Parts: sequence; C-alpha cells; structure tokens
Amino acid sequence: MAESEKPIIEPETEPLTLQVQRHQLKWYPISEDKLDNLAFAGNAIISVFLGISAGALISFVISLMTSNNLPEDIRRNFISFAFASAILTAFFACFFIAGYIKWRKQINDIRKGRGNQR
Repeated sequence: MAESEKPIIEPETEPLTLQVQRHQLKWYPISEDKLDNLAFAGNAIISVFLGISAGALISFVISLMTSNNLPEDIRRNFISFAFASAILTAFFACFFIAGYIKWRKQINDIRKGRGNQR
C-alpha cells in the first residue's frame, strides 16, 4: 500500500477508511449585464409554459368574443378551456414571479460580495 493510500485510522481499532477524492472547481468571470440575464435564465421553462397558457387564454377569449353563432355545447367547451387557461396562467405567473424574486435576491447578494453564503 502506498504512503498516500495508508488509512488514517488502523482497521484493527476502528472499521473506517478515509479516501480522498480529487475534484476541480472552474471559475468564470462574468460581466454585470450578463449577471442581469441570469435572473431570467433561471425561469426559462416556467416562462415557456406561462407564454403557452397566456396565449391559449387569449385565443379562447378572442374566439368567444368574435363567434356569436357557436352551438351551446361548443361555447361551453370554449368557456371551460378559457377558464382552465386562466388558472394555468395565474399558476405559472406566480411561479415565474417567485423564481424571479429568488434569482434577483441571489444576484444582489453576489453583487454585494456575499455570494452563496447562508
């Protein structure tokens, strides 16, 4: 057994072996304008779903407002879909705002030099 692999605690006294693993940390400098873009990058998936649900809401509302001669069962379906789209839009908007506030706080901490400390 090599000197560097020798257990710190002898196995006869304690059943423990310490193994040191190598790791690497990469550090990237970032400009202040790119730091601002990170606040939105963290919410990319949520913003996609927010856009889809808001677009669906808008299309259902426009369809309901412009079509006066829809059969009653189709009109009820459009109203149900518009209502579901409104709920999803509110849901994703809440998550988007909460995520943005979290990212903005972390970015402000980085700017103030506090980093990721807790």
